Amino acid sequence: MTAFLEPVYLNEKMVMNCAAYLFKGVALETEENQKKELAGKGNLKLGFKFLSDILSPFSAGGEISKSSVNETKAARRYTVGGLHMTVLDALRDNNHLTFIENTDDVPEDGYIDMHVVLKPIDFYSILDMLKSLAPFAIQLLKDLGPMFKKDLFNKQRMKEIEKYGQVIPELLQKLEKDYLKSKQLEMIMLTSINPENQVGILDLDVTDYDPAEIKAKLTDGKFHVIGKVTKHIPENVTMSLLQRTSLSKLFDLLSKLITFSGEIGAVQKFQNQLNMARPYVDGICQLQIAGPAIRVMAMSVCV
Repeated sequence: MTAFLEPVYLNEKMVMNCAAYLFKGVALETEENQKKELAGKGNLKLGFKFLSDILSPFSAGGEISKSSVNETKAARRYTVGGLHMTVLDALRDNNHLTFIENTDDVPEDGYIDMHVVLKPIDFYSILDMLKSLAPFAIQLLKDLGPMFKKDLFNKQRMKEIEKYGQVIPELLQKLEKDYLKSKQLEMIMLTSINPENQVGILDLDVTDYDPAEIKAKLTDGKFHVIGKVTKHIPENVTMSLLQRTSLSKLFDLLSKLITFSGEIGAVQKFQNQLNMARPYVDGICQLQIAGPAIRVMAMSVCV
């Protein structure tokens, strides 16, 4: 191998299933199904049949407790981290891992390795910021509003603020839940040489992670991204950054409703209004990325 990579993020299932194929063994799901059959008491044994010559099984004897399970998970994560390097070596030896510098070098099959700068998409960042600031801002209005302008912050207005104080956090939580329903966190990939050049979108499986923690760790840094290309768009084509949300279908629904209204030219007027508003919206929240660009499912993000 050319360099030692320290994984900051690992898609455990992807690593294990890749290792299962490379080392002629069973997939991760087989091991998980065997583990689920264990009772609440007894011996907890986690071994990797297809890696018996590389990894030593570890076990927790006696009654299974929360602490022993947490220790087992930690040991498993460190073990998979070490296995990850072995997988990369095997992929390189078999010419299944290609280092690329731009979207012109994307192979038709196999894994890619890119050195990129990562940043979260604006939509999720704005939701995260509003979730933190909204309760604080509403409380400030309730506490300080009447002190500065009593006629504006009268009893009726204060009741409305109280109502918004309950509705807004619930709305933000629903939007975040809608975005994360696929358990995928999206981040924009930029070239390490020119951070202004957006080369694609990285999909991170956050089933076993806290999305906010992953976002904080991977924001504004240079990383080796290893994964598989799931989409490749050419120049003059765009890729949506809201594909994981129900909002992506909203504009299509509005267009269909306007079409059913029967008004001549209504759809074209609607599209023209959207095109006029898009530059202002993009100035606040980027909604799409221009081609040429790729979408990558991450197996790992390393430093």
